[in-house]
Amino acid sequence: MDLLFVIILSQFGSLFVHEGFMDSMLIVLPALHGLKNRFWTKNKDGDKEPPLTKQEEEAKKVLEERRRKRAERRRQKRG
Repeated sequence: MDLLFVIILSQFGSLFVHEGFMDSMLIVLPALHGLKNRFWTKNKDGDKEPPLTKQEEEAKKVLEERRRKRAERRRQKRG
């Protein structure tokens, strides 16, 4: 999606802005996006998932139980 945005921006921007500026923006925008992802979007635990609420934990347990039962049924079918 980000690449699509850069392409659209460069196409429309080339109509209104000097060519040299748009060429430099094709390098600057992806670099800024990478820096933003690297430094500003991580939570304090790094790439770990944020803590779950009680409701989310219960839903996760229910889903895990369903998956376990499905896997068990598949094993029984196979023999």
